[in-house]
Amino acid sequence: MICSNVIFARPTLGPPSINLRSSLANIVVVRLSEISTENKLIFKKVRDLHNKSEDIIIINSNPKIASSLELEKQYIIAYLAWKKTRRPIKVFPRPGGSVLINIAGAQPAIYSYSQSIEKLLTWKMKESLESPKQMLITIMSEIDNNDSQIQDFFVTELITRKNIHQWLKESDYQRIIKVLESPSTKPIIKEFILANINFMSNHISDDKLYSILINILNTTDTQFDIFSYRATLIRTSLVKIRDFKERIDSKSLIKWLYSNNNGVIESSLDSMRIINPKGYLNDIDVVLKQTSLSKKARTTIENYKNRMSKNIIITSGGENES
Repeated sequence: MICSNVIFARPTLGPPSINLRSSLANIVVVRLSEISTENKLIFKKVRDLHNKSEDIIIINSNPKIASSLELEKQYIIAYLAWKKTRRPIKVFPRPGGSVLINIAGAQPAIYSYSQSIEKLLTWKMKESLESPKQMLITIMSEIDNNDSQIQDFFVTELITRKNIHQWLKESDYQRIIKVLESPSTKPIIKEFILANINFMSNHISDDKLYSILINILNTTDTQFDIFSYRATLIRTSLVKIRDFKERIDSKSLIKWLYSNNNGVIESSLDSMRIINPKGYLNDIDVVLKQTSLSKKARTTIENYKNRMSKNIIITSGGENES
């Protein structure tokens, strides 16, 4: 998955093939002709898919994106070249130049050319809603694509297009479970499926879901890069494991208190409290005595313990329980 400092659109959860088609966005099939020393991506337009673009398109980028691309290769990109103010309404070129869009299923919005993606991006909304079976066939044809950018696009399409769920077959659900289980599936994709797992609640057994969550929690390292999608996956897994509090020992979650990610530590503490409300404070005290605990983690845990002593309980989902 490409990580970038591109523009984040309004966080509306929905099909990327619809959300990318905003009034100010451009979607284009392009060929990458040059990457400048400043990591600007210079594309030649092949054809417009949404709104009209210039023949030469220059996109601001960063080293991670630039190093992942191939010269002379065709891509589909969605970008913003314009900015609009509300009062008064004005449209003007974006200060600093054009940037790729970043929304769910398009993180960022640049894909190796795919006929299936082009089909969805040009599918008229009314027709797509009136053809759920055909839409599902197109989406499922790419659900286990080896290209993680393309796979992420179609997983997001599948989960957010609720009108097609009634047409899913048992074999389709099993393919989704395999995506979730696969070691090669990127954390961002696994997290999105788990966060929306209710859409397949009647098609994945408790035993299977539990084994997937335990595998993620047991095989993932506690240290994360900044803006790591692995950290988001662990936080979601720690929330979901609470549904199995009769099966899991809260002590098995102690390792996450040594994480370098505050959000992960908070989620682990919440899960330990929910799973073992009478004994979790003793487990916390044992950890606080360890000299190997980082100063940052110690502060996070002590602050949490102080909140508990005052009966101020805010779960990692943001829900106040006091």
